[in-house]
Amino acid sequence: MLKYNFKYEFKLILRSRWIQTLSVVILLFIGLSTYNGTEKVKKRVRIISKAEKEIEKSDRLMLKLIDSVNQGFKVSAPRWTIPTSPMAVGNYHPRVVAKNPLPFSFIATGQSVYSHYQTYNSCR
Repeated sequence: MLKYNFKYEFKLILRSRWIQTLSVVILLFIGLSTYNGTEKVKKRVRIISKAEKEIEKSDRLMLKLIDSVNQGFKVSAPRWTIPTSPMAVGNYHPRVVAKNPLPFSFIATGQSVYSHYQTYNSCR
């Protein structure tokens, strides 16, 4: 008897116009939020890759400066910024710590408030 009650109640729910309308609206909201989440993930990946490229550029300049100092050339940088000491490297050449998005990051609603990446200096 209980089986038939569920069966007919389910048929009544499916025939209700309000339930059909609400189901369509909910599906539209799910589609919109999936699209929005996917765009936010793409933006996060772009921001992280841009920060990593800036650090790579800074590292290349730091290596050129170290190479010039090791070869005995006079450099135009102040002596406290020359990366031959660990303090100078830690203070003036930061590292990037990034949290790359995972495959289902587009549905993580609260995670977009956190920072995508952080640059760290050892002494600041």
